[in-house]
Amino acid sequence: MSTNQNANRTKVRRLTKAQTQERKAFKEREQRVAKYLKALGEVSHALRSKDQEFHGLEREFLVHQDDLLRAYEASKHIHHPRDIGDAREHILRTFLCSHGLLPGKYAVSNTRPRVASPTGHLTPELDLLIYDAMNSICLMRRQKSFDVYPVECTYGTIQVKSNATRRDLLDGMRNVAAYKRLQRATTVGQQPSWGFGILFAYDSPLDWADICEEMRQFARQNPADTLCDAVVIITRGCLRYMNAAGTILPWGSVANGETAQVAGLPDREGLCLYSFYQILMQLLRRSEPGPVLVEAYARLPFTAGRYSYEFLLGKFADSLVCKDHGGFPRRLSEEKLTEVLQWCMKAGAMSQSEATRQAWGTDSQESGSVFIYNPDSLPLPELLVGESLLMINGKPTMTKGSMAYDVILVEGMVIWIPHRHAAAMGLIVSCPQCSVASAP
Repeated sequence: MSTNQNANRTKVRRLTKAQTQERKAFKEREQRVAKYLKALGEVSHALRSKDQEFHGLEREFLVHQDDLLRAYEASKHIHHPRDIGDAREHILRTFLCSHGLLPGKYAVSNTRPRVASPTGHLTPELDLLIYDAMNSICLMRRQKSFDVYPVECTYGTIQVKSNATRRDLLDGMRNVAAYKRLQRATTVGQQPSWGFGILFAYDSPLDWADICEEMRQFARQNPADTLCDAVVIITRGCLRYMNAAGTILPWGSVANGETAQVAGLPDREGLCLYSFYQILMQLLRRSEPGPVLVEAYARLPFTAGRYSYEFLLGKFADSLVCKDHGGFPRRLSEEKLTEVLQWCMKAGAMSQSEATRQAWGTDSQESGSVFIYNPDSLPLPELLVGESLLMINGKPTMTKGSMAYDVILVEGMVIWIPHRHAAAMGLIVSCPQCSVASAP
């Protein structure tokens, strides 16, 4: 496991005797209340059913929840982890699609799809994806088992877990965050829309307080707009994030420096599945897909962590050759790119025509501004103009006048990065196969 993964894991502390007793008392109290309320509900629903066939979604979802949990129990006889995951996702997909609960404009994925953004970012596999049934396109499809959808035509994702451990919760919350971080292309005058993410589990061995703490820990390390819109554990209850004012996210906002809090609603009446459905429909109404700008997906930029960048010389600059392993994409280090961006924003931009004049001594009609990464304050001719080996009259000759820098577009900034600085600071990520071979 990587250092980052370890950093995100909640450190499990041994409970004191008083804390253990408090949790035991809470659990017993919840069981007593749930037993009483469920018995009361059964009597009420039985009496009302004698009066008329349909008397509300509550009764229907009591039946749906029992059916869902029976199907879950039956799937425990499956042994292979991948098959188990497929079965649990199929149970939830069937529930959503077979009972007429979703309007026809919503489609639920049959595979574990990925979602792409025009920034070049791509999600990992998503368990269930809800997308626009009428206006969606598939960017990539292989044998009906590998689909990539543009983020603009999606509503949200549901990550499905069986018996959610701490690791399962963290994995699900990370996948939701990866989806919610995707930026959507918008047309002029169109309001940006953001997708939702729900973590759904059938059960969990964790104490209620531990589930809340896992969610709080994740909220401390991630932006509020990437958090799960709900964590639903069918046998336990629903949990939501809220702000300091008590407003449930995403309907409320979290101020800078503030950490989202966790609000839990234990299931005392066997209606957790109905709560999930209610939340899902609210989020679907809030999310609004937009048109897919196919031209935005023609040639996706590279990514370095949260950054999206492209070499403005395109195919002439976006690859390198390793003497042992051949060609590989020319990628930038997120850490070093952050250094470059911070320095450039502090130093400021200059006009491209002036930069050209200073470096080559020629006038240029090019418009726009550029940032030049020059932490050593070197003269621009020395920094930007290099030598090239050319064949002149059949003889190899060194000539001065070639570009000694890369031109990249990142964060809306055009940056000239000299080759000398890129090499010295390790901005360019080395051959991935060499890196694997040299790893301990």
